[in-house]
Amino acid sequence: MRGARLRLTQQSVDPVASVATWGIAILHASLAVVGIVAVVLMHLDEIVAPVLSAMSIGFTAAAAAGVIVWTSPRMAPMSNERLWVVMALAIGAAIAESASTAGANRLLSDDVGPMVVGLMLIALAPYCTWQSLLTACGVSAGILGILTLESGQYSSIEASPPVFMVVAALPVLVLGAAAAGYSRAVVAEVLAFDRSAAVAVLARDREVRAGIARSVQEGRVTVLGRDVLPLLAEVTATGNVTPAQADRARELAHQLRSALVAGADATWLDDLVGYELGRGSTRISVDDPHGAASRLPEPQRATVAAVVAWLAGGQVASHSLELRVQDEDSGCLIAATATGLPARAGLRADADNLLAVARMNFDRAQMQVRDDSIHLELAYAG
Repeated sequence: MRGARLRLTQQSVDPVASVATWGIAILHASLAVVGIVAVVLMHLDEIVAPVLSAMSIGFTAAAAAGVIVWTSPRMAPMSNERLWVVMALAIGAAIAESASTAGANRLLSDDVGPMVVGLMLIALAPYCTWQSLLTACGVSAGILGILTLESGQYSSIEASPPVFMVVAALPVLVLGAAAAGYSRAVVAEVLAFDRSAAVAVLARDREVRAGIARSVQEGRVTVLGRDVLPLLAEVTATGNVTPAQADRARELAHQLRSALVAGADATWLDDLVGYELGRGSTRISVDDPHGAASRLPEPQRATVAAVVAWLAGGQVASHSLELRVQDEDSGCLIAATATGLPARAGLRADADNLLAVARMNFDRAQMQVRDDSIHLELAYAG
């Protein structure tokens, strides 16, 4: 999972948008199946091997199923191994279609095999790197181009072998280049936006930290002025310390010491929980005895913030939310348990989408959804 997270794809740099593109992947995969079925029906008079023709439909359907399943939010992230399985099935469909009309195919330009391969590349564009898409495009175009050297001699159009190779490879080259270009452009745009946003966040963070420091200092001064100074004035006026005043002094010292320790040990997670408590009715507790949450980088913190906001905010509004953070190697394990969930349609789908986003930024992410509770675990190795 860690290696997959470092791959620069739209799914890795903008997982929310990649979840939204799943419907487009389904559309392109479905078009490939519809296209090859339609072409097979149109070429019934040219088919010499019906079994191979049926195999071409089966391979296309299998490739489409692979695209639909492997790009779904539940199966994130997409891997290069899955890409090559889909490409092998799509190329197999193209080869089977061409072989099914061997010796009787009068027009190579209406073969749908290359289009099937190209549509699969387009469908996988948000989930694969532009380098892997370009490599798959080149390999597929080369195989389909070589395939036409044998079948081109039966065509009703006279042309040189290189022309037939270009005709067969052109749909793959065009659609594959478009897929690679899309992947590279989207990743570049998202990274550029993240860089500019990070600069703004850092500037804002400095302002917020300065404001918090002033607020903490003012709060301590208020405590001193309200409680400590009157006690000192009373002791000074009487010239001696009574047992009650000594007890009060010990109590005030304990309160100040506790406040100082809490302020020193507070993490971004405590600040996040404080914000959510201020804007909702969900009871939230945090158990992070060793401050392991402070080891999380910004992308992982943003994911945790999204999880907490979803579980404690208006979308779910659980009755109570418990966050436990444990040391794990050089990273940490965050467990979130929300109970008392209200009944709501679409909860499972929303949870799957959130889990898909979490898998992009954590080494391990798993979720259990029950009727009235959700348990989520996020592991980061550092």
